[in-house]
Amino acid sequence: MRKPTRSLKKQDLPKETKHNFSQLQAKITFLCDIFLIEKIKNMLASQHLAGNYQYPNLSYFFRSALHAYQQGKITLTYQRQNNPRKAISFCLTEDLFNFYNSLPIRSKSPIAERVLGSYC
Repeated sequence: MRKPTRSLKKQDLPKETKHNFSQLQAKITFLCDIFLIEKIKNMLASQHLAGNYQYPNLSYFFRSALHAYQQGKITLTYQRQNNPRKAISFCLTEDLFNFYNSLPIRSKSPIAERVLGSYC
């Protein structure tokens, strides 16, 4: 039988376990339209079948869309629908993470969804 062990307290944890976002990518999570995500995944799959790997995956597509919005290269033309939503996560660079956090607090999810829809 195994002997119970004492769990580590916060002060007992080694200093290396704390994250430094200047070296790592940051992760964001927001609620997004399920049908929009499927539309983008289908578009990426058809692009890959045609031999176009400009966007290798959904995360890269989102980072490109957010970067284009940050640079002012796209306008938000997509109108949000009342479709079911699910939580979706993306890793961002430090620059994009700071830009995402600079967006208005209650409007981050709607803006992120509109960025995805407008970039399609």
